[in-house]
Amino acid sequence: MVDSCFTVGIFCICTSVLGIILKQYCSEQSMLLTICACSGISVSAVTFLIPILNELTEIFTTAEISSDYINLIFKGTAISFITRLTSDICKDCGNSALASTAELWGRCSLTFLSLPLLKTITALIVRYVEI
Repeated sequence: MVDSCFTVGIFCICTSVLGIILKQYCSEQSMLLTICACSGISVSAVTFLIPILNELTEIFTTAEISSDYINLIFKGTAISFITRLTSDICKDCGNSALASTAELWGRCSLTFLSLPLLKTITALIVRYVEI
């Protein structure tokens, strides 16, 4: 795990240096390089999610908690990751207003995603207060 983090770190630093050099000659290619590198690393990072998913499934099964909540966790994580990546790329391109709008969309999406969980928690509270 540590060696792969080190490899990704070196890859990111080299890509950043290459992007700075490329930006002097063609800023569009520099941006494309950044997007490609981010996409490649993101796809590689997904491979780490499989053991985490298996572990969470086991924990939730042992605790007799619905597997729907695992889906909520991963959807929330995906929304956070995509929003942050999109925002950072927009900021790198000089579009801070667009980056802020992407962050707003991500926050609204997370709020909407959390509504079923909020309903469940509220129902539990009401049930225990009535006892």
